Amino acid sequence: MRFGLVVFGFLLWNCFGIDLISEYDDNYDSSTSPSSRAPKCKQSSNSCCCSKLNQSIRISGFGIGVVRFENKYCVGLDSLDGTCYTRRQCRDLNGTRSGLCASTIGHCCIRSYDNIAINYNPQVRIDFLSLTLAPPNASGYCVYDMLRITGGASLVRPICGENSGQHIYLGFYNEDDITIAISTSESYAISRAWYIKVAQIGCDCPTTAPDGCLMYYTGLTGTVKSFNYGRTTTTEMYSMLGVGTAPLMLPGTREMADMNYGVCIRMAPGYCSIEWSPTSNGSFAVSGSTPGGDVQPNIMCNNDFVVIPNPMTVSSDITPDRFCGNSFPATVTTSSKPFVLTVVTDQREKHSDVDIKLNEIGNLGFSLNFKQIPCGGIYC
Repeated sequence: MRFGLVVFGFLLWNCFGIDLISEYDDNYDSSTSPSSRAPKCKQSSNSCCCSKLNQSIRISGFGIGVVRFENKYCVGLDSLDGTCYTRRQCRDLNGTRSGLCASTIGHCCIRSYDNIAINYNPQVRIDFLSLTLAPPNASGYCVYDMLRITGGASLVRPICGENSGQHIYLGFYNEDDITIAISTSESYAISRAWYIKVAQIGCDCPTTAPDGCLMYYTGLTGTVKSFNYGRTTTTEMYSMLGVGTAPLMLPGTREMADMNYGVCIRMAPGYCSIEWSPTSNGSFAVSGSTPGGDVQPNIMCNNDFVVIPNPMTVSSDITPDRFCGNSFPATVTTSSKPFVLTVVTDQREKHSDVDIKLNEIGNLGFSLNFKQIPCGGIYC
């Protein structure tokens, strides 16, 4: 089965808004849902973003008064993002009213689409509010289910497995369309679900991600996870030669193969360094994790690793900038700007059908906390 979401980058429609695509039923037919577009708006003379010029007009008091309010961002009763419209506008846009906004004059309108037309903003942020697909195979590839995002300014590798709560930023490439497509396979039985939010990022918006950042965080603290990260091995099994003629059935990897992307943290005013630490014991296993529990030595970090520029640890001020293996230092601090963590995995996790010690199919990925450090601290 295949479902798609197309983000049109060349139309000046939908000048401000949050759009959603969801699916909780494998029998869903995307062709039955309508596509909607919001009214056009005029371009501002001093900004290439026109969201502030969008206004709604509500006539009140038997036509005596006219009230104007901006069609701006709002949060609905169910904590989903929406746009503030009048009741009639929300209805005309096939939206769902979820709470009041604009001092109770407007309604927070939540809209869900299969095809979304977006004005020519430089970026979109795609949030996977819920994303559960079949896991990768033993080599770390999405062979059963996959979510593919194509047409953007940078390459996004296919992802699968459990990625609820993750997000990505993607810029437009010229006037090309950005397409989000989900494909599933009947050969793998799993309860699938997806609920995806697409938010437009205006060119004058302070949350615009720098170039090269697939993920972008703006808080003083937070948690970064690799795609399909989890503390347990996947249910996807692979066969390997055992003693005699009976094959061994062993669990596959959670780590996604062939990845190379940047995770960026916006440096807050008055903060000059950033500290990274494991979320918990065992929350970092990016290489050398074999089914038998053997740990390969953390020496070269040539296959799967994360990069933190110019790192410092408690025990050393001079530390290689690559981190791999099954453990992460208690804290790693850097004052290198911008704040970025680069994730790299090689093209396979399963290296042998004979020698179990050559396979890294037990890799779980990573979960790391970050904390920005004020200027004048010990590392600044």
